Order: sequence, then structure tokens, then C-alpha cells
Amino acid sequence: MFIATIGIAMMQHFFGFVTLLTGIKAGLFVGFLFSSTAISINYLYTKKPIGLFFIDCGYQTLGCILAGAILGAMH
Repeated sequence: MFIATIGIAMMQHFFGFVTLLTGIKAGLFVGFLFSSTAISINYLYTKKPIGLFFIDCGYQTLGCILAGAILGAMH
């Protein structure tokens, strides 16, 4: 999560996301499109239950949204 937060901060700095709402959008983008796809590959091969997949993806996405919101609000 630390590395994802650094990535969100770099993306916000590069694209100029300086508000709370754009920080939330950046966190949603990173959490859903990057974290969830990485988790999806593991679940595809291990064949774990779909409910557990949604819990793990939701946890990562929510963490990235929270990190993006905090970083966006700091500016």
C-alpha cells in the first residue's frame, strides 16, 4: 500500500490533481484498474471463491481511495 500511495502522489503531482475530489478519483483509478487486475490474475489461477475476490479488491480499492483523498486534501 505504501508503494501504491507513492504512485498516487506522483500521478497527482504530474497531472495536477490538487483537490479532494480529484484525489478520490485518482485513488479509485489506481485501486480499481491496477490493484484489482493484479489480484484478479492470482485468483484466476488459484480458483478461490468470488466473494473473497470482492473483499480483497474492495480492501485495496478503498485503501487507494483513502490515500488519494488524503493526498488531494493536503494540497
